[in-house]
Amino acid sequence: MQSQRLDFVAILALVGALFACKSLLDDDSCSSDADCKNGFTCQGSTCVAGALPAPVATAAAAPAAAGGGTCAKAVACCNVVNAKNPASAGAACEQFAAMPESACASALNGFDQAARALGTSCEGGGTVVPKTGGTPAPVAAADDTSAGAGADDDGPVPLVPTTKSNPPTIAEWKAGREVNTQGPNSHPDDCTMKVVREWLKVDCFGDVLGYENMEKFGRKNVDYFEHFKQGKLGSFVLRLKKGQTQKVRICRIKNRASLFVNWPGAKDRPIHIALGKGPACENPTM
Repeated sequence: MQSQRLDFVAILALVGALFACKSLLDDDSCSSDADCKNGFTCQGSTCVAGALPAPVATAAAAPAAAGGGTCAKAVACCNVVNAKNPASAGAACEQFAAMPESACASALNGFDQAARALGTSCEGGGTVVPKTGGTPAPVAAADDTSAGAGADDDGPVPLVPTTKSNPPTIAEWKAGREVNTQGPNSHPDDCTMKVVREWLKVDCFGDVLGYENMEKFGRKNVDYFEHFKQGKLGSFVLRLKKGQTQKVRICRIKNRASLFVNWPGAKDRPIHIALGKGPACENPTM
């Protein structure tokens, strides 16, 4: 029975807070109590909510610890509403400190809604947060590749992450960024290169014999993958590595395609991802 009476007091407190918000937003004017509705009274030519009932004393309900708990937040949120709307100053906020947690949770929710209707909120246990209207501007992601990424990616080499990821899918390669810092007059025929995240894919077609002079590729089937069909195709998928220079030659009968990647440790991307043409290889392997 005592719990029911306490919950009833909490409901009255909520109604009082929400009615106070309505009185402020609607700006109801009056000349006497007869001009007011919903139990409001006329005070200073304005319809305002009456004082809330006094709390019911009970030995079973212990006050919430100062500065914490749902009940303490309800008290703080009630004070926010009172501070924002002087017409609701009659609300006895401290009564929530002696209520059950369930009643305080309902009260807190109601006061938070009331505060938001008044253009503030009860974030952080009663901190007034003014509303400026509209949608807040998004916060930029705090990573080392987000700032200026759009403009920087217009250069010859896109930003390359230093974190490891799985090799790209076929669909990702199709949408990948084509790259070659070698002069256009020195590009090898029938070869392509693309970058997706930290991965580079090199494909050369024609009378392929194999490759030679591989450097700094790392572990096969972990850091790089190769696919060769003699006389048809030579392909590498390679993880780019910061602070290293990586090289290989893809050999064909009459010429070769020489890959050169240089990524200085102080840079956020390689300064060279070059595939150039050259004479036939000396000692190709398949």
